[in-house]
Amino acid sequence: MKDELIKRFEFPRKSIINKILAKDTIAQSGGLTSKEKDYLTSEIERIYILAVLNEQSTNIPAFRSEQYRYEEILCLYVQLRSTTKVEQLIKLFHAIFPNPVFLIIGLPGEKLVLSTCHKRLNLQDDSKVVSELIKSTEPFNLTDGDGYEKLLDATVFSKLPFSDLYKRYDWIHNNIQLSHAIQFVGTYLESTVNREQILQNINFIEDLENEILGYTREQKKAIEFNEKMDWHMKLKRSEQQMKKEIEELKEIR
Repeated sequence: MKDELIKRFEFPRKSIINKILAKDTIAQSGGLTSKEKDYLTSEIERIYILAVLNEQSTNIPAFRSEQYRYEEILCLYVQLRSTTKVEQLIKLFHAIFPNPVFLIIGLPGEKLVLSTCHKRLNLQDDSKVVSELIKSTEPFNLTDGDGYEKLLDATVFSKLPFSDLYKRYDWIHNNIQLSHAIQFVGTYLESTVNREQILQNINFIEDLENEILGYTREQKKAIEFNEKMDWHMKLKRSEQQMKKEIEELKEIR
């Protein structure tokens, strides 16, 4: 799988590492709880460094500002033994490394999850970083057709911005967010003209999804009839709004 991924994403030759990263090396890096160390040994089959993207290996400039320092992007492939701790391990891997990580999680059944997380400098100590919001795809197969095939095509090295490493990573980060449209409209929306609008629509739809889940929980907890009806009306309004937003998303190209 790792060789297929290197070929699929078209990492530059100079950036390719393609070596095992020992689990002990991570476990001994410090700051991990005993439970997290247990995840590393019990849930993970192998960890591979696929590539390291920096100025020397890509000819793409680093990016430095008061908030961000993008000098190197680490591309990792982590093969898991089960699907029981996927979210915890994604969070763990983004937290372990100070550099931004393009994380590829391999699941049983040859399923994959792609994940990214922006890192910004700690304003009180610029030798430390703070992880921002993690973005991950749904599990998919490399041979999946219309949806994730387009995502993979949009994420190959030659199709990403060459201006600097921050913009390159941010493009991958947004590609992953764009993949969330697949569950709503059945395909990956790859428009570059309306990219920001699509991202905004997806974010709003996901906010409505969370709102609907919250209203459903409150309705189940309610005891009085009037209270139940109040949550029911809020739930229906959000469902109608979400349906409208999905229809609008389908029209964007």
